[in-house]
Amino acid sequence: MTAGFRPPVGLLAGAGMTTPPARSKWHFDEVRADDVYLISFPRSGNTWLRYLLASMLHGPQIDPALVAATVPDIHQSDPAVRPGTGPLWVKSHMAATEGPLPARVVYLVRNGLDATASYHRYLRQRGRLAADDSLDEFLDRADMWPCLWTVHVEGWLDALQARPESDSLMVRYEDLRGRTADELEKIVAFIGIDTSRGRIEEAIGLATRARMREDEARAGRGSLNHVGGGADEKPAGLAAERFLTRARPTLLRAGYQPS
Repeated sequence: MTAGFRPPVGLLAGAGMTTPPARSKWHFDEVRADDVYLISFPRSGNTWLRYLLASMLHGPQIDPALVAATVPDIHQSDPAVRPGTGPLWVKSHMAATEGPLPARVVYLVRNGLDATASYHRYLRQRGRLAADDSLDEFLDRADMWPCLWTVHVEGWLDALQARPESDSLMVRYEDLRGRTADELEKIVAFIGIDTSRGRIEEAIGLATRARMREDEARAGRGSLNHVGGGADEKPAGLAAERFLTRARPTLLRAGYQPS
């Protein structure tokens, strides 16, 4: 594992959903134009994408420590310590509020209702929400970290529009799940990884949910941000209807039908 990094232990949002401690603007002391930030709202497939990329480079010996060293998470790694000498690949949930990011961006987006429901389940599992804190109440929480799904997506889509097309790539989580090899091929071409279709297929075979859960169990609870297990609670009722109404423009902009 790269010196200066510790294994991931979960989002460092503190108790509840407060903002993590302030760090350098982009976390590392130096950000280069060929670095790539993998950015998403929580529970949108970022950990899986990190595991896929690390599996492509390291093969069957992949484990959570190698994932953390290969694609550091700014919310779980030491600030201002840049690993290695080549381009840096970084996971982040940060909102688009810091001004222009000097690095390139892969923005991974998931249907807002599904992502928020999964995030609610995750926070309850971690004990950051009480067991009786309902999903309906959570959907409208103004103190949600890092921000509401609509704010996150609108902010980053605006930021991506302002960037040169060659510097950003938007990927829908649902497309990555449904056409994993094709979407991953597009991502690695954007990042600049010289690989083959066979290596991509091998990485997909290694990065199964069952394998990730086994690795997390061996490495320690939270070392892969609590890989999803059971089915997420599906939002329903007036709060879900309100969310779909409020988020309709953002859902449509990101390529989703608000239903």
